[in-house]
Amino acid sequence: MASLELDMRAVAPSPSGGAAPVQTVAIAATLAALVSIYLFFLVPYLQAGSGIFDATGHAFGRDFANIWTAGRLGVDGQTHLIYDLRLYHVVQDTYFGVDYPLHAWSYPPAFLPFVLPFGTMSYLTAFALWTVLTGGLLLLAARAWGADGWGLALLALSPAVVINAFGGQNGALSAAILLGALYQLDRRPVLAGILIGCMVYKPHLALLMPVALLAAQRWRVIAVAATTVAALILFSISIYGIEPWITYITETAPLHAKVLQKGEGAIPLMMPGAYMAARVLGLLDYAPYIQAAFSAIAVAAVAWAWRRPDEPILRAAIFLAAVPLAVPYAFNYDLTVTTAAAMLAVIRFRGRVGWPLAVSGLAVCTLPALVLIVNTLELPLGPVIFTGFLAALLAALNAIPRAAAHPRRAAVLQTP
Repeated sequence: MASLELDMRAVAPSPSGGAAPVQTVAIAATLAALVSIYLFFLVPYLQAGSGIFDATGHAFGRDFANIWTAGRLGVDGQTHLIYDLRLYHVVQDTYFGVDYPLHAWSYPPAFLPFVLPFGTMSYLTAFALWTVLTGGLLLLAARAWGADGWGLALLALSPAVVINAFGGQNGALSAAILLGALYQLDRRPVLAGILIGCMVYKPHLALLMPVALLAAQRWRVIAVAATTVAALILFSISIYGIEPWITYITETAPLHAKVLQKGEGAIPLMMPGAYMAARVLGLLDYAPYIQAAFSAIAVAAVAWAWRRPDEPILRAAIFLAAVPLAVPYAFNYDLTVTTAAAMLAVIRFRGRVGWPLAVSGLAVCTLPALVLIVNTLELPLGPVIFTGFLAALLAALNAIPRAAAHPRRAAVLQTP
């Protein structure tokens, strides 16, 4: 306990001025190990492919096929086909070849204008641009918080980020938007609200944002975020009409519940949340109640932490750590947010974290790669790992005395 208190003492959070020699060697060894592991799997995977397709018949980037297909349909003026699962599959057969593996577009129509440019390019060009753009935005957001060169390298090679790049997913984009919004909260409230509003493209990952903003009494940010959401919805309606929204609400959104309850193959194995953990353990009838209990923990943690305006880094880390605990529908690529939370904890304490935070932080960073294994073995550890990490962050926050004077001003000055 004494060592924990020593490690968790309050220090002004700032970017690292450079790692000590032992730390440098450890970080370099970790990066080398990660690169070696990735190459071990990546080289055979690439060699087994043909053209733009991997050995399983998917296009490289897998789920990016949805981004590209939706963009191409928008360019061709056939947006109405995006939310028709049968016709959408026929279109993908046309674009990628007959019997292309089934994919489905599951995002709100407000996201469609932003994927349109990718439909104007060839598939591989669009996929490369998407990967560089979303990954670059994440690194820029991390740099704003104070991540240095070593930290950025570790983030770029973390399992969650690599899985996003490999799978053509949007977890890096979501983490970048949330990190950016949290960083700007005390500096540019209007910009923070706009960024929060942009999460309308994947709204369940921002489910805790109203809890946080209400606890912190950020009325201006709430107003701007709500206005941004309304503007994006109206903008999409002005382009595509109201029909895509009706179809999305009545047909597409309910598919998420079906995936949770009846999804087969790798999809349920990729989901680390409490609902899927209950299903893996044969407790599907109790899954909604189990999920509700973990969601309540996440809500309570964020509400308590966000009443403190003097610890912006830990406040942001707690928010990000609570996201996959609060929602039933999240995949391993969405855990970029928990990796970002671990990064913020390292920044806040300049790497001098106690063992509970170190162990739980390492666990959430490796979980994206391990969730398929533990779920297959019927050992769904995701909710336990999330809860342990969140508890360690809350303990760290509780161990720091509150700032006495001008807490909100102190919050701005303390962040990098």
